[in-house]
Amino acid sequence: YDSMRGSANIETAKACSKNLQLALETPKGPSFINEASTMPQQTNGYDCGLYLLLTAQLLASCFAESGSLPSVEQLQHAVSPLAASELRVSAKKLAQSMRAPTK
Repeated sequence: YDSMRGSANIETAKACSKNLQLALETPKGPSFINEASTMPQQTNGYDCGLYLLLTAQLLASCFAESGSLPSVEQLQHAVSPLAASELRVSAKKLAQSMRAPTK
């Protein structure tokens, strides 16, 4: 799941996928690599971390609920510029709430 095509991360992604499958004790389970063009693409150069978090959340949720990967429709709904913007706002609020008060 690469939100910025052409980033040359495929070999690292494959290694991470293999380790994740072993950690989840599902070596014969579904591959976590999706090289298809179904991954929603970020529209800027700075939302990759947010897209990563949104995608990881969706993958974990789908796998926990059904043992399968999300559909294209689920991806398009859960991982979008709007979802990234909303996550950015909530992350900022969380970080601000954790900041120590100034004297």
